[in-house]
Amino acid sequence: MTTTVKRLPYDWYEIDAIEGWLDEQVREGLRLVTINGKDFHFGPTDGTLTRYRIHLKPERGYHHDIEYHESFADLGWKFVDSINAQADVYQAVRPDAVEINTDEEVLQGVIKNALRGELALIILSAAAILYWIVRQIKLFSAYGFAGIYEFMLVALPSLIVFVLLLLAWAVIMIPLAKHRRDVKRRHLLSRNYHTPAVAKRRSRPHRTAMKALILVLMLLVLMGVLMGNDGGKPQPCPVATLEAVNSEEFSVLGEEDIFEYHGAEILYSAHTYRWDSPAVMTADGWGYTPLSYVVGVETMKFPSWAKPYYRELVTTDQPWQQVDISGWDEAWYCAYEMTYAEAYAWTGRDMSIVEDLPPFRQQHLYLRDGSTITHVSYDGATDLYPRLQELYGR
Repeated sequence: MTTTVKRLPYDWYEIDAIEGWLDEQVREGLRLVTINGKDFHFGPTDGTLTRYRIHLKPERGYHHDIEYHESFADLGWKFVDSINAQADVYQAVRPDAVEINTDEEVLQGVIKNALRGELALIILSAAAILYWIVRQIKLFSAYGFAGIYEFMLVALPSLIVFVLLLLAWAVIMIPLAKHRRDVKRRHLLSRNYHTPAVAKRRSRPHRTAMKALILVLMLLVLMGVLMGNDGGKPQPCPVATLEAVNSEEFSVLGEEDIFEYHGAEILYSAHTYRWDSPAVMTADGWGYTPLSYVVGVETMKFPSWAKPYYRELVTTDQPWQQVDISGWDEAWYCAYEMTYAEAYAWTGRDMSIVEDLPPFRQQHLYLRDGSTITHVSYDGATDLYPRLQELYGR
């Protein structure tokens, strides 16, 4: 038998609207055959008019279904199919079938329980967004941006994702909240809610929400494409490695102490090379790294941003000095002493554990070649300044 499939335009607990919608199908010469999710399958009627009723069970489940089927059969109703574990559809098999739903209070009680689930979804999604905002604020505040360009490079992707999520939440949740209010105000036993115009209007927010979700997904995919993966392949370090800087410090490192990883953001791609000595653990279980040599290479997607971003990096409070190194458009170097408490303050941990450790010398070198910026960070024993040309010249 050929069936006609129609999408239910209402939520499962809106029995007044669903029953009116099913009556409309009867007038069009259709009878309900089976239900698959929100897809209702209809076949042609035998010419006799009938009506449908939705039975909302007080508790979800199917363990009392046989009892319900037998009781309603005595009243003139035949079980057709289940919308879900709490809502069944019955068809009248005789004109004098006794009405099933007569207690508005019982129906409203079932609906209130269903609406609590939707309310929990609204609250949970809002809490998740708020948690993400707070987390991002904490991360950004701990980062300490050198200027507006660094802020845009680092924070802009997260801000874009936040705006997209917020828009999607508003498009989906605000109509949902309005719908909850409207349903709670309705008198379900009046069965006068459904009209073709209402069904069309009710389906519009759902279509809009789906379009919003698809748009968000497309924008997120576009962000992924813009981020690219051009730094994905292993590449040799473009400047001197730790082995060239200090062979003795390099010799004590194992393979697990040498890292190379890449990443890509919307506005730049990055490739990082690290040589870190094994962490030293204090008696209180606090670990710190006494030796670190890091080379970070960032390539701007917008070349015009490279120079102002570079200027931000080398105009911080540290004692920067411009140096001449062949093969680079610009080169800036600085060296200063700092304590481990200052170095690890961003972690938020108790710094009193490392207060007695001696300070260490931190050296930084920023090199710019067009739209590519290379940052060298080193806190080992070698003084880089006399060897800058030897180690980093090209």
